[in-house]
Amino acid sequence: MGSWCEGVQQRVSRTPEVVCISRLDYHNNGDRASAPRNYHSWLQKYPEYDLTQVLPHQVEGKIAIVGGAGLLHPPFKRQLDMIAGEAEQVYLWGVGLNTHDERHDYEPLSWPIVQRSEMFGTRDHIATHHRTWHKDATTIGCPSVCHPFLENPSEPIHDVVAYVHKDYHFPIENGIPAITNSCEIDEALHFIAKGKTVISSSYHGALWASWMGREVIIPNPFSTKFYIGLKDDTVHYGNHTPTQLPNEKGRESYHSLLETHRVWASKIEAQIGGA
Repeated sequence: MGSWCEGVQQRVSRTPEVVCISRLDYHNNGDRASAPRNYHSWLQKYPEYDLTQVLPHQVEGKIAIVGGAGLLHPPFKRQLDMIAGEAEQVYLWGVGLNTHDERHDYEPLSWPIVQRSEMFGTRDHIATHHRTWHKDATTIGCPSVCHPFLENPSEPIHDVVAYVHKDYHFPIENGIPAITNSCEIDEALHFIAKGKTVISSSYHGALWASWMGREVIIPNPFSTKFYIGLKDDTVHYGNHTPTQLPNEKGRESYHSLLETHRVWASKIEAQIGGA
């Protein structure tokens, strides 16, 4: 009887293992740049899995840190439901809504992965969208806000550059430097910094450009993330004429979100960092 009680006590008192789950798409640098594990050394001792490939036994009974990127996206629901059902605890870190049409679909906020989360840090600007969010939802920005390049981006050398999502192209005038989001993350950031105005069909391209204080034009916003995941007063939509004027509100948003993100990260580290 004594050994049975001791076994029960050990099972109750054990600390679950931690796993990090992100969208590790090597053809989309924005998804890769959104993984919290990139920026916090205490997370790097834990294994990391791609959301689309993680298996139930890799999550079962563990603490799952899920994020960032637009993971609240219908094609990912099956995997997210699996994680919600198998994990001991779930933490959502810098995730966002992501519906690829003109509807602002808030239905993912009712998904089990959201309702089960111990902490819900979102990249979306929930204060400006009147819906019922998770009771503890906090706008912390995309985890890439912690990328060191953004603290002191290089000076622009072109009036306009184009940063193109590989699947959502748009007409580019002759002579405008252009690159797609299939490049490496550091290459993307250095390229975006070269433009006073950045025309982008990539969510992260628009986000990073605004955080650098660049004027941002989004010619073809194909997802809700361009509206709820960006501050309306830091970007322009459609056929806006470039002015090359500094984006002071975008830079202010960067500094505010960086501080909020660091505080939120410290809270989650204090809660599970010893696991």
